[in-house]
Amino acid sequence: MSTNMSFSLMVKVGACAAAVMVVAFVGCSSTPETPAKTCEASESLCNNECVDTVNDPANCGACGTACKPGEVCGGSACALTCGAGSTQCGASCADVKVDPKNCGACGTACGVGQVCAAGACVAQCPANQKICLGDGGAVGCVTTNTDSANCGDCGVKCPTGNVCVAGKCSDSCGVGEALCAGDGGAFYCSATQNDNNNCGACGSPCPSGQVCSAGKCADSCGLGEKLCSGGDGGAAYCAALQTDNSNCGACGTTCMNGQKCVKGACKLECAQGLTMCGNECVDTNTSRDNCGSCNAPCSGLTPSCYGAKCVKTCVPSGTRQAFNTENSATASGCWKGNPCGQDIYNFSPSFGANFQALNEDVVCGGVTSCVSHVGVATYQFSTSVCQGAWDVYCGLVKVGTIDTNGKTCAGTAMTNGCNVMFQPVACSTIRLVASKGSGTMSCCGGNSPDSMVTAISAW
Repeated sequence: MSTNMSFSLMVKVGACAAAVMVVAFVGCSSTPETPAKTCEASESLCNNECVDTVNDPANCGACGTACKPGEVCGGSACALTCGAGSTQCGASCADVKVDPKNCGACGTACGVGQVCAAGACVAQCPANQKICLGDGGAVGCVTTNTDSANCGDCGVKCPTGNVCVAGKCSDSCGVGEALCAGDGGAFYCSATQNDNNNCGACGSPCPSGQVCSAGKCADSCGLGEKLCSGGDGGAAYCAALQTDNSNCGACGTTCMNGQKCVKGACKLECAQGLTMCGNECVDTNTSRDNCGSCNAPCSGLTPSCYGAKCVKTCVPSGTRQAFNTENSATASGCWKGNPCGQDIYNFSPSFGANFQALNEDVVCGGVTSCVSHVGVATYQFSTSVCQGAWDVYCGLVKVGTIDTNGKTCAGTAMTNGCNVMFQPVACSTIRLVASKGSGTMSCCGGNSPDSMVTAISAW
């Protein structure tokens, strides 16, 4: 018998027993277990291999989902051609501006510790960008102020129907911006006046060597602009240093949330309808210390401010007032009921008013009464479905905003906590104007904000 046999009749295969003669140890060994593979954040483990399902034609969108002959894989979906902003590399679609495996050209891979920015392998990202997983699935430099897949920080994804504006998810783009489709299909806000990839309009890139200035491709920046790095994919772009929140006064100087670049300096920005008085944003329509204008206090016989005028204070009764008549309504959704006539939650087409566009409204009337609160009831089984925000008006004056996102607003509109409190005033109408949705689009479907109220009370 050979000494390198395993003695399978006496011991388990691959194991050594103490009772076996020393000569039996010759050739006896154990087989270590193969450690599980660890994939990068942008990859998936398919059949013990790390693959990028965003653009792998054999695993497109999911493991085992193969594209047909003649198709390419891009954005986790098979198609006949690659989308705008992508380059066909074999049977895959790649954004050569940020793809570290195809940086600048197909097959050009960046080294360890490098990222791909503007089609070049670099050790770090330009100013105003971070190394994140982009909306196309590639790890690279992204602008977190505008990237819907990394809004404000890596991995913070905006809900469907929202876009990233100044590092925060929003229902709409800011002034001077247009809603464009990203390389991976996610929407983002583009300043088409200086975006090299969307110059003047979405999907209108400037040729190599040119920059976008005032919405047109040119050889150099225009008057009052400076060439700054850190644009989409790391490309240089023209920035108006006097007004650009990302380059305020100098390239890379970013204004904080709530600030605005004014004459090259970051200053506190007041929301629409508010006025800067000292270091505070106030509503001069209702501020007792700034009634009608800054530093104009109300006192004496007219201690309250209403409609930018100092007035006498009325005293609410504390009970629900009969604003039960629906004077008018532009709410255009699947339910067009009258929520003015009830206080108790009742989810019914007779009372539900669904809003399918911002600024649609419901106006409740039927009485003139002194009130200091307005409350609503909404869908009780979700904190997102059918929820939204509404600006509240007493007559023509805005008195506050009710935001039900993240809340359960069932029961009575007077006690469920979904209300706004304001300075007591005599109102002849109560008006709710849709100002924001929840992003779910699953109440009545259709258009944003897709929000709904089922009861409105004033007291």
